Amino acid sequence: MRSLFLHVLTVFIGVVAIHSAAQAQTSIGIVDIQKVISESSAGKSIQAQVEEQKKAFQAELSKIEQELKDAQKSLVEQKDKLSKEEFATQRQAFDQKRAETSTLVQKRKAGLDRAFTEALQTLEKEIMAIIKGISTERKFDLVLSRNNVFVGNDSLDISNEVTERLNKALQEVKVEVKEVK
Repeated sequence: MRSLFLHVLTVFIGVVAIHSAAQAQTSIGIVDIQKVISESSAGKSIQAQVEEQKKAFQAELSKIEQELKDAQKSLVEQKDKLSKEEFATQRQAFDQKRAETSTLVQKRKAGLDRAFTEALQTLEKEIMAIIKGISTERKFDLVLSRNNVFVGNDSLDISNEVTERLNKALQEVKVEVKEVK
């Protein structure tokens, strides 16, 4: 009899606990980080700076490539006029310059990639601080990334508010390209 009473009491407590948990409201926010980055002033400034750096590098690279083509053409034209040793020396110098150019391209690309990543990290830190502030103000229990939500009410989306606050807090993030060694 006592065992039956304990069993019924345990079931009753379990039902009350489940009912109480179901009654509790969970406050949720959803944020689309990629949207915030692409629509914010700072995100746009990063993108513009990276594009500008790419264009400048491409212009420099085109000039270097033309110089290499001209040097190769000159070398081919002089092949019959030069001794084998002289031609071999000039050919070696040309190959060295081409290798240096390839290394330069790789270093510049790595430097630009690193600068872009660092700028995005700075931006993302600010975005996270803003999300945390909104979460505290609105007493959210949970803030999810839009990427992790299949279906959700648009009223839960705080992306626009995050973007507005980000635009007030941070207009630009400097993309600093450093020489890679």
